[in-house]
Amino acid sequence: MARVFGVSVSRSTLLRLVDALPEPETPSPRVVGVDEYATRKGRHYGTVLVDVETRRPVDLLPDREASSPVNWLAQRPGIEIVCRDRAPFFAEGASVGAPQAIQVADRWRLWHNLGEAAERAVARHRECLRVLVPNRPRRPLRAPHPRNRQPRPGRATGSPTASGPGTPPSMPSWKPATAAARSAVSYT
Repeated sequence: MARVFGVSVSRSTLLRLVDALPEPETPSPRVVGVDEYATRKGRHYGTVLVDVETRRPVDLLPDREASSPVNWLAQRPGIEIVCRDRAPFFAEGASVGAPQAIQVADRWRLWHNLGEAAERAVARHRECLRVLVPNRPRRPLRAPHPRNRQPRPGRATGSPTASGPGTPPSMPSWKPATAAARSAVSYT
């Protein structure tokens, strides 16, 4: 960009000038999402705070200790809702740092918990559900290989001819039934 404006300046100078700009004032979020992020998976984690209404990150905290969100939330008394996962340090941080805020589970956690509960309920009532379904022959878990499939009854399958010299046995060659269809098809 400096080249476009005809200004001779180094990248380091530009970065230093941008870094020296004051942080823009953002209003305190009303609904905050609290989750963890990994700077080095399995080794170092931090806490990310997101304004749920605007879906923008608000702050990154260097660790996932309960004291970090406590201090951050205590400085912002306008927070009404804290959306978090089930981590105990986030629960403690939200209840101490923003006691006035309602704590809710995040969307992913709700869907995950609902799926697990539905799976347990179906497994628990499997015998009851079998009574409701009439006896049907069990289908195989996997479909048979295409070469081993039998044509379904009542379906037009065409008339395969004998395989030609260059055609593998599993690939039948097909010929159209009428003269008009034969002239429209090119055999290459």
